[in-house]
Amino acid sequence: MNSLDVGYVYLLVNPEIPGYVKIGKTHRDPAIRAKELSTSGVPGYWKVHHQRLVPQCDVVEQAVHRSLSQNRPIRGRELFKVDPEEGVRAIESLSKSNIAYFPHWPNLRDFDRSASGDLITAQLLDEENTRQRNDRNAEAAAKRQQESQRARVDVETRRILKSGVIGVAPFFWVALIAMMYRDGKEVLIVGASLLCLLVGFFSRLSEKKAARQRREEVGLTEIDS
Repeated sequence: MNSLDVGYVYLLVNPEIPGYVKIGKTHRDPAIRAKELSTSGVPGYWKVHHQRLVPQCDVVEQAVHRSLSQNRPIRGRELFKVDPEEGVRAIESLSKSNIAYFPHWPNLRDFDRSASGDLITAQLLDEENTRQRNDRNAEAAAKRQQESQRARVDVETRRILKSGVIGVAPFFWVALIAMMYRDGKEVLIVGASLLCLLVGFFSRLSEKKAARQRREEVGLTEIDS
């Protein structure tokens, strides 16, 4: 999360000023702000009709003010001549648009509605730092596992790629065939022996091809066979 600036965008109503609402922002409990605005110079008392905890409360407040600018009798003031529910809809719509930029924005039920924006900002930053730390640890663990796998593949494939063109097994079968058919069956022995050697050759060729592919998959450089 960047530039959290957590705070409340509020909408206040005053029964002595019907048809008008006050829309502003605060980093404290909106009820405290409403009390502050209910000075002796203002008839009646302002009461919180709606409040929305948001990141970048200043940005959201300005966006709401712009959206309701046609209903703002005095430019630069927080007073708007709109139905309270219209003001609520503007706050909710623009708050959701802003929150969309913060994928880890929490469920607001997790927080005390009267908590200060500064306190919530500190809590959210602490949670974000914990999440980032966990992500870094997970990334480091994954990297260690990847390096371990690369090292294992390197050893296994090097052994295969550095081996001869034919393994030991074909020669074993050639020797066995020669022992079984040594009495006057030279042609059979030669044919069977050549077949064993060919099978061994192509089998080793296939093993080396698979070894090169494994090295490529894990990002290892090619080595001479």
